[in-house]
Amino acid sequence: MQCKIHLVFKTFSIMNHLIKNIHPLIVLGLVFNFFYTGYSQEASKLCICFTEKTEFIEVKSNHDSTKTNFSIIQKGFESEEKRKKVIEEYRKRPPTMPPDFTIDYFATEKPKKISSIGNVDCALILSVKEFRLKEVGYPDDVRDSNVFFLKKIADNEYLKWEAVIAIEL
Repeated sequence: MQCKIHLVFKTFSIMNHLIKNIHPLIVLGLVFNFFYTGYSQEASKLCICFTEKTEFIEVKSNHDSTKTNFSIIQKGFESEEKRKKVIEEYRKRPPTMPPDFTIDYFATEKPKKISSIGNVDCALILSVKEFRLKEVGYPDDVRDSNVFFLKKIADNEYLKWEAVIAIEL
């Protein structure tokens, strides 16, 4: 019995020694990993491209473009008739949240003029039509809810907004 107790204490002593000496290395490794993955690379974003003639997106800016709203009409609600029908059905039901016909984003800074989409860190580039067909599907490597909206204004000229999804309460 005394031999087992001695073995347990010896094992505990060795493990304690290892933990004291290895622990700082593990912590240092974790800290390095956090900064490398979290801060050395900007998170890739979903990029949604459109032009002045793109259907199913409404873009509204204030007078100095410091606030811009982007509303993308969800698939199935393209026509005024479809939206009216859904609203009529909503009014007949017990009180619930009203139907949401759009996916809304907002930007709080002026757009930046860029010469190439290739310079933007996009995990996925979609047109408004493709975005609507995907039903707001984000790729796995998009790490936040920020989205770039890219408006083509001329050959090799775009306006870029960084926007976030608008959540209604």
